[in-house]
Amino acid sequence: MLTLKQPIARGDGKLVLEFGSTYFEVAPDHGARVTSLRHAGVELLTQTGASNYADAVGSTFWPSPQTWPWPPPAEIDNGKYTARIVATGAITLEGESNPDTSLKVSKTFSADLARDALRLEYAMTNTGTESVKWAPWEITRMPATGLAFWPTGGEPYGSQPLASQAALGHSWCDPSQTAGEGKLFADGAGGYLAYLLGDRLLVKQFQDQPASAVAPGEAEIELYVNPDHSYIEVENQGAFASLAPGQTVRWQVAWYVRQLPAGVVPRLGNPDLIAFVAQTLE
Repeated sequence: MLTLKQPIARGDGKLVLEFGSTYFEVAPDHGARVTSLRHAGVELLTQTGASNYADAVGSTFWPSPQTWPWPPPAEIDNGKYTARIVATGAITLEGESNPDTSLKVSKTFSADLARDALRLEYAMTNTGTESVKWAPWEITRMPATGLAFWPTGGEPYGSQPLASQAALGHSWCDPSQTAGEGKLFADGAGGYLAYLLGDRLLVKQFQDQPASAVAPGEAEIELYVNPDHSYIEVENQGAFASLAPGQTVRWQVAWYVRQLPAGVVPRLGNPDLIAFVAQTLE
């Protein structure tokens, strides 16, 4: 059994869940943003901004669809959250209400030590006086030098999509095969989205949604690469649902961070990669 390293509050404004080979860091004063995800010292998240967006760092949360004015609502994306460390070791964070969306977002991050995984729960509460409709949306920025793959629910699409290939019942996307900026939309089928960076793998697991449940103009799985390929956004979305005044909807995602076993080649269409993900999620 793994143990959670203490303290969680490291004295620099960051809160950390560290266990086994996994290091997960959150910045409450920066939108409760996940600012670091390391496996045995290897960083998987983008750490610096980009020429097209200075705040393109770490992993964040937005309401979907993107009908709110750019930049993202500060109260949700990069403003200060109130943090509390629960006795079990979980981190709970609560943001301020955003008037444009009528939403207040809270996040709970915890370590699943039995499965060597991270549990991320996002909650959206309607603080307005009228019903609103939103879907949850997780945006994880990583170096655009990896390989994304997921079980195919539908053929990827978009007005300027990233190049992708189909193999073994999965969709595969290597951002280096796309020149310049691109955005891919797709329906998944197996409830996970994986991104391989060298020999390190992040698997994001979530409840599979039918294509009919997604927010207008959005998709269950989305990938965005910026013009100079300094980062890729590895994105997953939940169901588009109505929230009555005062109602809260919750959405859970699990992250598994792994190093590939010896002999498993990080190659597009490799069945060993699919088998390794299946074994990880058993």
